[in-house]
Amino acid sequence: MRVYAGKAIYDDPWSYCDDRFKIAGQWYGIPMVMASTNTLATEIVKSSDDEIVFKLRQEYKPKLSPKAKIIDNMSCKFKAHQGRR
Repeated sequence: MRVYAGKAIYDDPWSYCDDRFKIAGQWYGIPMVMASTNTLATEIVKSSDDEIVFKLRQEYKPKLSPKAKIIDNMSCKFKAHQGRR
């Protein structure tokens, strides 16, 4: 759970999560609804001592659908400083 900051935001075409508990719930829930997921590409857009911004292209194959869907998203992660959450 401490991988994400307390007020982390994750937004893609499947979901919107506005805290680390919702993000963790999404990632732990993916195997329940997806037959497979594949990372097709990653690109680091920005990297500094405090944050990393990257683009991610993933292919998801839902269990109840015969067709896979490709999702593009951008993620920004801020590094938690010692003693801050």
